Amino acid sequence: MKAYSEDMQRLAEEAVIMAKQMNVDLDYTSSSVEKLDNVLEGFHQQIPEANPSEDQVAGMALGFGAYLGECIRRNLGGEWEFFQDADAIKLGQEYIFVAAKAYRRLKNGSEDSVVALYESVRRDYPAGRPQ
Repeated sequence: MKAYSEDMQRLAEEAVIMAKQMNVDLDYTSSSVEKLDNVLEGFHQQIPEANPSEDQVAGMALGFGAYLGECIRRNLGGEWEFFQDADAIKLGQEYIFVAAKAYRRLKNGSEDSVVALYESVRRDYPAGRPQ
């Protein structure tokens, strides 16, 4: 389990580097989730013209989903777990499928805001404890 968590942390750090190349500083704070959402919006707007493969979109979603998961884990609690063939943060008895959320944000746009997910988790699981 430790190796999996380390892999997800490494992917999150790669997302930080990619964002930095776009002049966006991601620092794992709660406030950085909005910056993440803006980065994902930029990529969402580029998808029609760039026409990336599904594998490319899924890879990007994995990295940025890992970053979202690390924000949740570091600020709200929880642990990484691979559950039902998906990368997730386990918080209490619930699973938050962060890579899937990042994928939907990339494909669907702002209707799948990662900020909304983060705020929902913060409301429902302050300090990692289910209400």
